[in-house]
Amino acid sequence: MSYKKIPLSYFWRTFEEILLEKGEPFKIIHEKGGEQTFWACINKNKALVNNSVDISLVQSKNFLRVGLYVLDKTSNLGVRLIRNRKYIDDELTFVPRWESGERNSNTLRITAKFPIDNNTSRELIEKAFPYIMQFFAIAKKYGKYEFFDFD
Repeated sequence: MSYKKIPLSYFWRTFEEILLEKGEPFKIIHEKGGEQTFWACINKNKALVNNSVDISLVQSKNFLRVGLYVLDKTSNLGVRLIRNRKYIDDELTFVPRWESGERNSNTLRITAKFPIDNNTSRELIEKAFPYIMQFFAIAKKYGKYEFFDFD
């Protein structure tokens, strides 16, 4: 399917506007070295981190991915999440994907994906927002200090 590519600066500006409209339930960082990234981390001090609540606009594969990113599934955090998989799945109102990383098979991603297709940035973010909030709650419950640099 063909779709119009979304400029990253526009997408993140729209996301920031929606956060303001929703009372700023969290902060996002989506720049590295002064450049826009295709991913954002929630409540982190920098955009490239080992563990995060992740929002990624993967236009090359036509999806917005939201979820939990853990660099090492054998770490305390990774083991804790895997051990609690049934509880996590039961706490969510959707069925998440539990995946290993493509480049690093030791990476754990617990995600939901939304096709970009011809959605506007606002439509895409609004669809994903309830899922992001659920991942945010799971991160707080199972790894607050590993996932976040601040509240």
